[in-house]
Amino acid sequence: MNWGNGFNLSGGAEAPREDDTRSREADGIAGWLQVDDDALAVVTHIPDGQPRGIMVIATSVGREGVVAYRSLRVLALTAVAAGLLVYRFAWRGTGDSGGELPDDVAAAWSRDLTAVIQHARQTAPGRPVTVVGLRLGAAIAFSCRTVLDDGDLTIGWEPVAGRRWLREHVALRKLWVSQAPDSTGVEVGGALFSQAGANSLSNLRLPKSPTPGWVEMRGENRESAERLYAVPSRDALVEYQAINRVVELAVATCATAPGAGESVSVDLPEEWMHVVDGSRVREHFVRVGPEHLPAVLTEPAEKTQINNAMVLVPADAEPRDGPTGLWARTARRLASRGASVLRVDRRDMGEATQMGRAEQPIPYREEILQDVAAAVCDQRARTGMEVTGVGLCSGAWLLLRDAARLPLKKVIAINNVAWSPRPDYYDRYYKTGRLKALLGADATSEPVAPFTKAPTSWKLRLKLFLKAARNEAQMRMPHAARRQLSRYGVMQTVSQLFEKGTPEVLLAMGSEDLIEFKRSGGVQEVQRLRKAGHKIQVFPLGDVDHALLSFAGRSSVEQMLLREIRA
Repeated sequence: MNWGNGFNLSGGAEAPREDDTRSREADGIAGWLQVDDDALAVVTHIPDGQPRGIMVIATSVGREGVVAYRSLRVLALTAVAAGLLVYRFAWRGTGDSGGELPDDVAAAWSRDLTAVIQHARQTAPGRPVTVVGLRLGAAIAFSCRTVLDDGDLTIGWEPVAGRRWLREHVALRKLWVSQAPDSTGVEVGGALFSQAGANSLSNLRLPKSPTPGWVEMRGENRESAERLYAVPSRDALVEYQAINRVVELAVATCATAPGAGESVSVDLPEEWMHVVDGSRVREHFVRVGPEHLPAVLTEPAEKTQINNAMVLVPADAEPRDGPTGLWARTARRLASRGASVLRVDRRDMGEATQMGRAEQPIPYREEILQDVAAAVCDQRARTGMEVTGVGLCSGAWLLLRDAARLPLKKVIAINNVAWSPRPDYYDRYYKTGRLKALLGADATSEPVAPFTKAPTSWKLRLKLFLKAARNEAQMRMPHAARRQLSRYGVMQTVSQLFEKGTPEVLLAMGSEDLIEFKRSGGVQEVQRLRKAGHKIQVFPLGDVDHALLSFAGRSSVEQMLLREIRA
């Protein structure tokens, strides 16, 4: 079966075209930079000719970093087009970077940023450096100001001090997640800091008065500004106006235009060896499919040790490291037990985000289905094995929709709520806000409010009440009527995604999603599918939140996947 654009179901990825070399250097080259005993995942964007200056982007942490990912990538693409050599990276213990969150995490992250700045200076000596720190990244950048020279610049973009950042996110954790936080440390959405680690973050400060070499950027329209980092990833907007302002400030530090000589070269290795649970694990940055999608391949150090092939697919518009870095961490633990694990960025998301895309990315699209199919087929071609696909929410749907036509031996669908095979069904849901409500955002078609806001107007409360009443009526609908309506695209039922040839499926669900699954007739549907010969199992994950923001939920999913590859 051919998936279009030259990718064949039985083949692998096309070889990169020679004329792609320059565009790929500007687009970003991923590599590893050793800091202490860990390795940072670094993406370098190289301009044509000699760079006029250097930009180092220090992202925020946790959900803010996930939500702002696309904007920061577009910032890098805009800056490299202006002649700057640009570096982006993930802090140790986050994203694609290795290591754990240390007790003195603020000092460790300051060393991370310092190491990237020093590497950038060695690559392009004599060029002025601009450090762009978003939110908590700004406070970390301010702590590194002594490594900058006169003429260098630090831009605090929506800056926040460590103590305030922690206080906000501990409060938001209570709003986002009903599960109790872990008592062994300080838990925020998607991360657990030791008490010592939280104390170290609390010591990160911002300047209290005008400081040479420091510029703050804060949006006057707070709701618009918070769409950069404080909404669900599917609702985040790329802030082009603010991005252009950041690049203007950085270019203003450069005395001359870039030269026309040879451009700089990247010497960071694309492969790194981690030690995970006592085993050596090899991790590569690779490209996948006809679109040359950026990906990370994690394997045992010796290929002869490979006993499983896996693809991990994130939810919504999130990057390849998955639910706030969980896929990256879990991939290494799976590889330490013999699995070859591939994580791929999908078009318009993560490292595959391109400039000029104003619309919000919708994962329920045919081209995204092709991207996931390319990842599965690439793993089959690499390993010679049928693949286990693991997806969260929309990532699960992307695997299930065409599972019967892909070389999959099993699909592990975590907290899936989408059962219609038609992408246009979810396009309508996105536009009307119904899917956003199902996934945790507002239930209206009004602009999505930041996480910190709750519905207060009587009109909005009435809409929410009426929607809840409608949903309750739908839940009580006879199952035969539900199945009939699903044929016309009015409703959805579990069996819609299952066809002849669908491989074994494990529906893993947290308690909240499991309640809705049962109320919508999921149990009866599973029984019908089993009678029809499908191998399908429902696995209760326990008290696990939908987006895997709680530490307990993340741990439950990780342990479930480790058990699955041993089965």
